[in-house]
Amino acid sequence: LTLKGAVFYTSETCPLCDKQLELFGESASEFLTIITCESPSQCPQGGVPAWTISQKTSYGFKNFNELSDLSGCRLE
Repeated sequence: LTLKGAVFYTSETCPLCDKQLELFGESASEFLTIITCESPSQCPQGGVPAWTISQKTSYGFKNFNELSDLSGCRLE
C-alpha cells in the first residue's frame, strides 16, 4: 500500500483505528504510511479511521479485500 501512495489516518483514541492496525500486525509500519492525528485539522474532514488512496478518501475499517479494490494491490 505504501508503494501505491496510500495513507492511513489514525488517532490515539480510535478503537477502529486500533483494529485496523491489528489487521496488519507487526508489519503495519512496513506496508503502511501512518499519520497519527493530534488535532482534527490534521485528519480528513470525515474523521478516522481514514484512508487516502489515489487522491480519494475512504472512511472506516477496511478489510484486505476492500483495500485491494481501493488500491489495485493484489492479494497473495
